[in-house]
Amino acid sequence: MTALLEELNSRQREAVLHRAGPLLILAGAGSGKTRVITRRVVWLIREGGVRPSEILAVTFTNKAAGEMRERIQEQLGSSSDAVWVSTFHSTGLSILREHGAAIGLPRSLVVYDDGDQLALLTRLMKDQGVDTTLLPPRAVRSRIDFAKSCGLGPDEMEVADHDLLGERARSVYRSYQAALRASGAVDFGDLLLETVSLLRRNEEVLELLERRLRYVMVDEFQDTSPVQYALVRLLTRKSGNLAVVGDDDQSIYGWRGADVRNILAFERDYPNAKVVRLEQNYRSTRVILDAAHAIIRRSPTRKEKRLFTDQSGGDLVRVLNAVDERDEAQLVARQIEAALSEGYSRGEMAVFYRVNAMSRVLEDALRERRIPYHVVRGRSFYERAEIKDITAYLRLAVNPHSDSDILRVINTPRRGIGTRTVERLRKAAAGSSGSIWSVLASPGSLKEVGPAAVRRLAAFREIIGKLHEMSTSSVSTKDIVREAMIGSGYVSSLEAEEAPEALERLENLHELLSVATERSSNGESLVQMLDDMALAGDADDDVEPEQVALMTLHAAKGLEFDVVFVIGMEERTFPHARAFAAGGWSEDEEALSEERRLCYVGFTRARRRLTLTSADSRWIMGERQVRSPSRFLEEIPSELIERSLRVSGSTAKRYGGRISSGPSWEGSPFPGEVPSNSDPDLVVVDYDFDQRPPDECGRRLRPGGRVRHRTFGDGKIHEVDGLGGNARLVICFDDAGIKKVLARYLEIL
Repeated sequence: MTALLEELNSRQREAVLHRAGPLLILAGAGSGKTRVITRRVVWLIREGGVRPSEILAVTFTNKAAGEMRERIQEQLGSSSDAVWVSTFHSTGLSILREHGAAIGLPRSLVVYDDGDQLALLTRLMKDQGVDTTLLPPRAVRSRIDFAKSCGLGPDEMEVADHDLLGERARSVYRSYQAALRASGAVDFGDLLLETVSLLRRNEEVLELLERRLRYVMVDEFQDTSPVQYALVRLLTRKSGNLAVVGDDDQSIYGWRGADVRNILAFERDYPNAKVVRLEQNYRSTRVILDAAHAIIRRSPTRKEKRLFTDQSGGDLVRVLNAVDERDEAQLVARQIEAALSEGYSRGEMAVFYRVNAMSRVLEDALRERRIPYHVVRGRSFYERAEIKDITAYLRLAVNPHSDSDILRVINTPRRGIGTRTVERLRKAAAGSSGSIWSVLASPGSLKEVGPAAVRRLAAFREIIGKLHEMSTSSVSTKDIVREAMIGSGYVSSLEAEEAPEALERLENLHELLSVATERSSNGESLVQMLDDMALAGDADDDVEPEQVALMTLHAAKGLEFDVVFVIGMEERTFPHARAFAAGGWSEDEEALSEERRLCYVGFTRARRRLTLTSADSRWIMGERQVRSPSRFLEEIPSELIERSLRVSGSTAKRYGGRISSGPSWEGSPFPGEVPSNSDPDLVVVDYDFDQRPPDECGRRLRPGGRVRHRTFGDGKIHEVDGLGGNARLVICFDDAGIKKVLARYLEIL
C-alpha cells in the first residue's frame, strides 16, 4: 500500500483513494494523470476488493491504451489481463459483437473504413441522381460523421431551414444506414451510435453490462463527444462509479465532434461528484507555466486552476519578429543551431505551426542548414496527396508522355473516367508501344469505349494540352500552377466539400501557389521548380536517427520537448482566420476559445525553453499580405519575455522602397487594399467578403450582385443559400462559367 502511494503528491493520493461515486479529476498539463489512473485501478483491485474484470478504463488511442495496460501490468502482473483497457471504438465494437443481435446486427458484422464509407455513399448518391458537383460525397460523409458524434441518427439530424443540400444529405444518410444494415456493416461512427442505441433500447443488455462493469474510468475526458459521454453514463447509470480525468483547458478537437461542455457540466450532471484538481506540473519551468496561464485565463468558460511547479525560474520566453516567413524560418533554424551548441539534442526540439502548409519554408531552411527533421503525424509538404496531384499535372505540362502522372490524375478530381476505360487506355498504349498520351490523341481508335467516355478523355486531353502549350511559351510559372489548380477542377472540387480536411488541403495548395509566385518573381522556370521539388523529396532518405520534430499544434497534444518553437504568432494565422465570425468582422467566441486552448497546449509542451515567432507579412493564396502580431503575444506579461515586439495602433513596414499600412494590433476590419496586378513592390493585403460589416454583407449578397473570386475571377450571383461566410452561392463567372462557391471565398464588388 505504501509503495503504491509514496511517489504521489497529496492531490494525486486523494484521487487514487476515492472509493465510490462519481469522480472528476481536473488534471492540468504535465500533472501525472496517467500515473493517477493506473494507480487507482491497482488500488481498487488490491485494497478495494474489486475484481479486475469489473473495471473498464477507456481512452482515445491504441497507443494510450497500450501504455495504460503496461503500467497496470507492472503493478499487478498477469492478474491485470482481466482489466478492460480499451479505446471508445474498440469498446463499442466488443459490445456490438456480443449483443448486437438484439438490434439486428450479426456477430460477424463488418466495419467500414473511410474508403468503404465514401464508395458506398458515392454509389447511393449516383443511384438517387444526386448532383455530386453540388453535394460531394465527402461533404455528405462529413455531415454524417458529425451527426453520429452528436448521437443523432438520420431522423434526428439537424438541418437548418431552407438548407436544401442539408435535406438531401439527410435523405442520403437514411439510405446509407439502410445499406449498411443490409450488408451487416457499421462504420466508425456506428460503433458508438449503435452501441448507445442498443443500451437504450434493450434493458436486459444494459443491466448485464452494469452488473459486469462496476467501475468505469475515462481518460482525456475533455475530448469526448456527446455520444461517447452518453455511452459511459449509461454504463454507470446505477453504480455511479464514473471517474473522468481531463482538462478543459486542453480541449482542442471541437472540429472533430469533441464537446468541452461534457467536462464543464460534469458537476451539474453528477451533483455529488468529488472534484480533485491536479495542479502541480512536473514538466515545465515556472516561466513557461505563467506564460501559458496568461493566455488561458482569458477563456470565458473554464474551470479555474493554475499550474505550479517546484522548478524555480527558467529561461524567459523568447519572442522574435521576422520580416516574412522566409526570414522567420531562418530565425528558427539559427535558434536551433544555437540550442545545439548549448548542449540540447535535436530529438528534444520541436517546431509547432497552426496549419500544415506552414511547414514548407521551414523545411527549406532546415534542409539548407543540414538540420535533420521529420514531420510528425503528417507528410512532408511535397509528399502530401494534393501537392503530388498538382505536381503530376505540372510534370505533364512539361512532358505529356509521362504515363505514371497521367494515371495518377486522369480521374483526379473525379471526371467520370472509370477504371475499365483507363485499363483499355493502358492496353492500347502497350499494344502500340507508345504512351497513353499518344493514344489520347486518337481516342476513336479505342475499342469498346462509348461516346461519353470518348468525350471525357478528350476533355482531359484538352486540360493537359493547354498546360503543355503554356509551358512551352512565355507564361510564368505562377500562371501555369494556377491553371493546373483551376483548369483541372481540383480547387473547385475541394471548395465544394466543406469538410475541415478539405480546407486544410486548400491551404496547402495556396502555399504551393505562393511557392510558384516566389519562383516567378525570381525568373525561375517551371522545370527548375520541379527539379527543386524532386530534390527536396529525396533529401529525407539519409537522415540521422535524431531529428527535430515538425508538427501542427493539434498533433503536439500529449507530447513534450525541452525546446519548443511556436511559429506564425499573428492575427488570422494564430488565432486562425476561422476563429472570426463571418471571416473577420466579429469574433466567434467558442472558436476563439478553442484557439486559445490550442495555444495553451502548445506552450505547455515545452519543458525548458519556449520561443515564439511572428512575421510582418506572409504569402497567402499567392499574394503578399501584411500580418499584425497575435493577441496571444500581447497577453504574456512583459516580465516573462526576453525580447518582445510591442505594437499599438497601426504599423507600417517598408518593402521595396514603398510603404503599405497593415492592420492595427486590434485588427482593423478594413485593411488597405492594393490590386494584385499593380506595382509588385507593394504589399497586398487580403480584402474579401468576410471582412465587411455584417449588415453590408447581408445587403449586397443577393442574386444579381457582382463578386470576385481569387481564381475564377469576376462573376454574377445567381442563387444564394444560407448566411455569412458559409453561404453557398451559384455564380456565373465571366471566364470560368457556372460554379458553386462558399461565400468566404468571395469579394463583393
